[in-house]
Amino acid sequence: MRRTTSALPLALCAAASLLAACARSKGPPASPAALGSQAAAAAVTGQLRVGVPCGLVPAYEACKKLFLSESPGVTFKDDVRNIDPLTRAVRDGKVELDIYLGLGERETRSIVEKGLSLGEPTPFLKQSLRLAVPKGNPLGIHAIEDLANERVRTVAICTDDLAIGQAAEKALRGTGVWDQLESSKRVTRLPQPAQAKDLVFQGKADATFVFGACTDESWTEADPERSTQGKAEVVVTVPDALYGGMHAQAVVLMTARDPVLARSFVRFLLRPECQRAVTRWGYDPIEETESGAPAAE
Repeated sequence: MRRTTSALPLALCAAASLLAACARSKGPPASPAALGSQAAAAAVTGQLRVGVPCGLVPAYEACKKLFLSESPGVTFKDDVRNIDPLTRAVRDGKVELDIYLGLGERETRSIVEKGLSLGEPTPFLKQSLRLAVPKGNPLGIHAIEDLANERVRTVAICTDDLAIGQAAEKALRGTGVWDQLESSKRVTRLPQPAQAKDLVFQGKADATFVFGACTDESWTEADPERSTQGKAEVVVTVPDALYGGMHAQAVVLMTARDPVLARSFVRFLLRPECQRAVTRWGYDPIEETESGAPAAE
């Protein structure tokens, strides 16, 4: 994973737009067809209401700025919340959005199964899973199997309503320590990733599983509150084979006022420039074979 100490998200996105503009200024004049396409993009108007979990804000902001550089007539109204309350608000009809972004497949699948989506979810970036322990690693944990040590009293993971909670449980089962931890009541399940991390930050839990992005150096500027930098230590990057991998996904909702515009933004998330932008904030780009078909027309 690429790690940077880049500037704040707005500055980064502004710089990315400037570089793109400079690149376009070189070479032969654009063809009439290309000019027409640019003019058409600039003429697109409308508003997109997007539900964004806190854990995806840096990636979302980077892609949104790039999208607006091509379609300046579009405006965004963002609903930023922790993943659990955001998902519940959408499922319970407490909020009307055009697009919902989920941290993983578990959240977006719950939206689809409730009949609230227009088409299937679109994976747009990969989430890595890492094992984090309190700063200084006082119990000397260096592998998931070490969590079976009787000195480990509390392992904090999210509930299985969330993708990261499911992934953590699968990783623990895959390494053969789940039954021992559960039977001895050493697993504490929480509804939000931030709560699980806080227990480790405060020394009230001996380990937790976190998204790889929040362990990246860039997150000290992107989201210092949720960054693990200086507050915990990452001891394991969990192999995808243990839990099946995780992908953040975008869903166009039945409440979308302009489904065509919403789908165009979802497709934009897969564009190469957007995929490059998300890697600057610690996320992994989606593989072509993982992106699936674009949201249904």
